[in-house]
Order: sequence, then C-alpha cells, then structure tokens
Amino acid sequence: LFHFLFIEQSYYVLMKKLVLAFGMVNGLVFAKSLKNEVYINLFSGRLPGIRSVTLRPNLNVGYKLHAGIKRFDVDFRADGYYGSADTGSGTEKNKLLQLNLKAVGLYNFYEDKHSKIGIGLFAKDYQPLTSFKPSITSSQVIQYGAEEKEIPTNDTYNFGSRLRASYHYKKIESSVFTDIYFYGNRVAPNLVPYAPLLSIGTKDKLFLIGDVENPKLALNLDMRFYFERKYGNKIFTSHDGLAGTKREFDLTVGFMYYITKKLDFHVETYGFNNLNRGNSSTLPSGFKDGVYAGFGYRF
Repeated sequence: LFHFLFIEQSYYVLMKKLVLAFGMVNGLVFAKSLKNEVYINLFSGRLPGIRSVTLRPNLNVGYKLHAGIKRFDVDFRADGYYGSADTGSGTEKNKLLQLNLKAVGLYNFYEDKHSKIGIGLFAKDYQPLTSFKPSITSSQVIQYGAEEKEIPTNDTYNFGSRLRASYHYKKIESSVFTDIYFYGNRVAPNLVPYAPLLSIGTKDKLFLIGDVENPKLALNLDMRFYFERKYGNKIFTSHDGLAGTKREFDLTVGFMYYITKKLDFHVETYGFNNLNRGNSSTLPSGFKDGVYAGFGYRF
C-alpha cells in the first residue's frame, strides 16, 4: 500500500511539473507573438456616423492587438471618438460619439520568411455612445431605378470573409485584401447606409529612413474600394453590371516618425468619397475628409 501511494504521489508530482513546463513554454511562445498598441489622436475633420449623422471628432483613443499562433493570425481593434455631431436636431457638442470594434481571424495556408497568404473571417461592430437624431430620412435617399435599396437602418454590425496577402522586407510592409460581406450595412460618406457586397483594399508602409527592423520615418498609404450589393435578383443592369455597383472609395495618406522603436508620432490625412452619386460628373457628393495627428505606443 505504501509502495502504491509512493508511486501515485511521484506520478502526480511528475504530471504537475510537465503541465507547469508546458504552460511556461506555451506562454513564452504566445508572448513573443503577441503585439499590443495604444494610440491617441487629435482630429480635425468629419466622419460618417452609424446613425446617419456627421461626426466631428476632436479626440480619438484606440487599441490594437495582434496574436500569431502557428499559422493563425488574430487581430482586434477598438476606436473611441469624442467631439461634436451634426444631427437632425442641430449640432451637439462635447459628446461621446461612437465606439468602433473590429476582429479578424485568418489561417495562413502559405507562409515564408517575408510573406503570407491567408483566408478567414472578419466582424465589425459600430456602437453609438450618444443617441442622435439621424440627419437624413428615407425620402431623402437617392435610389437608382430600384437597382439599389438604400434606407436608414439600425444595424450596427457586419461580418464576412477575408482573403489577404502580405509582404514585408527591408523598406516595405504591404498587404492586399478582399472582403466579401455576408451580412450588414455600412454608412456611406453621404450618410446613406448601404449593404456592401465586397471591398478591395491595400495597406502600405514605405520606410523613407530606416527599415522594417529599425524604423525611423515611414510613408503610410491606405486605400479601400467598396462595391454595393444590388437590390432584388438583377444580375446585369445598365448601372454597373455584374452583382454590384461601385459605391465608395476611401484614401488615407500620412507620415509616421519613430521616436523610439516602440513610440511614434504620426500625421494622417483622409478622404471618404461617394461614387456614382450627385448631379455633377466632376465634384464629389457628400464626401467626408479631414486630418489627425497623435502618438502610438507598442508593447
């Protein structure tokens, strides 16, 4: 009996040590692939709000998380905005405006030292932090021959599938991605919600001074092109053609100066543009643009 108890106790101690060792190794591996970033920006400009209002943020506070586990990449981002809003009942100042949440999970079926190609899912949620009266109503929405159905909506989230290819080496960090939307709506720059069909985007960083390993000064470029889902069962129509219509083009350009490898100062300018909207062939209709500057810290 004493011999049996001794063996059992030894087995318990051995298993406890193995579990502890596995936990420590797993924790170290995960910690090396875990990246966090917090940032704060001062804003001057306009953004489309989820309840069809024009946001004029003064302050943006955000957080990013990236975790790489073997062939999987998981990204999470949260952005909060504070400032003023142009609403259906006038301009309201000094308000908590909106919280934007985004999560992406990808499986990299191809991966080498400098590049990845992956596929996965994304989800986005936009939460108004103050209740505002919408700036537009259903009767103010422009419709194109029943090809599109754009109406004010209470939906605040969307999800779909993402295909992404990324590359980083010496002076360049670049990614190209396509999002296919399964469900949800997006508020266009003219404050009209629409159902996106897909979007195509690029995120590029060119290191003007330094490189990927030792960054000093970088040029950032972010472009996004949205197609809108058509209403009903029409596939080919006169407005645009197959499945969707060209709806929105967004562009962000800026510079990032690395004070240290973990701390940066950045300045960005952005423009959110409607496509195929309004009566002019040369002037954009209902666009939103602006500039922001701030600091980011990675750990």
